[in-house]
Formats: sequence, structure tokens, C-alpha cells
Amino acid sequence: MNNERSNNIIAKSSVERSAEQLDSLTSCRFVAAMAVVLFHSGSTAIASSSFMPIFIKNVISNGYIGVSFFFVLSGFILAYVYYSKINEYDFVYSFFSARVARIYPVYFGSTLFAAIFIDKFSLATDWQQFILVQTWIDWASEARSWNFPAWTLSVEAFFYLTFPFLLGILVKLRLHALSLLMIALAVYISATGYWGAFGGVVDARIQLLPLPLLRYPEFLYGVCIGIIFCRGYRLYSPYLLAAALLLEVYVLASGKSSFAPTASVLIVGPIVYLIACSGGKNRLSILRSRVLVLLGGASYAIYLLHVPLSSLRNVLFASNEVVGKVVYYPIVIALSVLIYLFYEEPARLFIKRASRRLFLKLKEA
Repeated sequence: MNNERSNNIIAKSSVERSAEQLDSLTSCRFVAAMAVVLFHSGSTAIASSSFMPIFIKNVISNGYIGVSFFFVLSGFILAYVYYSKINEYDFVYSFFSARVARIYPVYFGSTLFAAIFIDKFSLATDWQQFILVQTWIDWASEARSWNFPAWTLSVEAFFYLTFPFLLGILVKLRLHALSLLMIALAVYISATGYWGAFGGVVDARIQLLPLPLLRYPEFLYGVCIGIIFCRGYRLYSPYLLAAALLLEVYVLASGKSSFAPTASVLIVGPIVYLIACSGGKNRLSILRSRVLVLLGGASYAIYLLHVPLSSLRNVLFASNEVVGKVVYYPIVIALSVLIYLFYEEPARLFIKRASRRLFLKLKEA
């Protein structure tokens, strides 16, 4: 179709990759990270507040759903980045080296930081977190990690382990097959009430399954959307995006139940897709602002550091909790930005370059 721009309907064209598309999604990561931070550090106080509107209480109490956004977005971004690289001879090596460079420096540092506030250590379980398998074995037990939010990195590690093989299968599927797969995922999520999307009570037999398998539909959902996007199918409509965002807010404000995580997972996919399709559209220019993109880049550090920093706040401001709560959020954000700029990014580049040199040496040997 040649009238995609004028009519805002689906059209198939060559894949155009622009930094602006990723920048808009990067900014959204900051919003999702802060939703999780508020859920962990402010939901109890806000829930007990008598002057806070009920819909705001509900939105914050559903902040944990930000994790689902990360899982869907992770699948989309990986498909977006590696779709055209799957046939390169060093695809698997470059993928895994890039993933280690991306997640491990901040993860390792935050884990050691969190260890300061741990009273009891157990070699029987603590080793799991250093190789990111703490949710692979018995996720329903206490064998988690010193920094609790890091459980999601263990789930992501499983996603990464399977991704090169998953992408190799999915890129061979035609559009109708990918669409049917997405419909099947949506039906599955809806039919089960999506017990895998939140920490509710689940059947004892389900608890025997590794947690990454229970969360895999979110990631797979994102990968399918990413592949469709990379094939050049575009649908940009500010009205559809606004409707999807309003629907997501309604779901989050509806109250804490199985409905919220179930519906939210399904809505997040179209939101990610529509934002990516927006490209350089002026209506979403705010998402490409330098400040928001920087905060989005720092969102990974925000997510991993907010619980250890909360423990530190409780120690330093034990006698004045009010001051501690006031300074907590600015400190989390500011420190995470500094870590992103002066530790996370340099470490990532160093590891990627070192791994590339190692690969070339192994190739020559």
C-alpha cells in the first residue's frame, strides 16, 4: 500500500531503523522502573493515606506490573536489534557477550551492595544469584537473592539463553503464523488469569515449574511483535496510542486483582508497537527528550539499586523517617544516573571490546 502516511493504515515497507524509535521506548523504561520503585517503597504508606484518591492508590499498588512491561519490551528490543543479524557468523557469540556486558556490571555491583544489609548467608542458595539461576530451581522458596528485585534478571537470563534459538525459529514463520501465535498467547494469558504475571497463590503443581517458564509468554509476545515490526509492517495512529494508554491507566486504576496483570500484559504489546511505529513523529517528541532518554538509560540501575538504597536510608535516617523519605527518590535517581554514565556504560563498552578481541583471537587460532 502506498498511502500509509495519509491514511494511517498498515503498510509493508523496507525496515527503517532509527535511534528515535529506540529512544522513545528507552524513556518508557524510566516510567516502568519508577512504578516498581513506588510499589516497593511507597505503596504501603499511600494505601493508608486518607487524602489520596483511590485510583492513585490502585495505580501505585499495581506498580509491580511494570515488570511485565520490561519482559515484553525485552523481547521486542532483542528482535529489533538482532533480526537482521541472525545470519551473521558471529551472531550467537556477539549476542551473549553483549548481554553479559549489558546486565552484569550493575547487577554484580548491586548484589554486593545489598549483601551489606544481609544478616544471614547460606552457601546452599546464595551462589545461585551470582550465575542468575535463583528462579530456575525453586522459585517458590526463599532461595531468591540478596537484592530481591534481581529475581527478574534471573528470569531474563533464561530468556537470553533461549533467544538465539527462538529467533531462528520465529523468523521463518509467516505473518499469519506469527499472528496466530500471538492470539494463542493472548488466549492462554486470559484463560489462566495469568498467575505467572504476579505473585499470587498458585497451584502447588505450578510451583514445580521454573519461574522463567511461567513468565515466558510475555517475552515471546514481545519477540513476535518485534519481528512483525522489523518486517516493515507499520501502523501509526496517535488516537490508537492514546486509547491504548488510557486503557492501560484504567486497568491499573481498577484495583489490585488478577484482572490488572492479565489485561496489562495484553495492552503493553500494542503500546510498545505503536510507540516504535511513531518514529520521529512530533507528537511523541517528549519521549525523545535528552532528559527522559538519559533517565531511561539509568532505569536499569534505578531498578537494581532502589531496594539496597532503601535499606541504607533506614539506617541513616532511622531517627528521622520523614527526611529519609523526602530525599530517597532524588538520591536513587541521581545516583543511578551517575552510575549509568560513569560505570555502567564504560563497563559495557569495555566488556564488548574485550570480548570482540577475544573472538578475533579465537578465530585466528
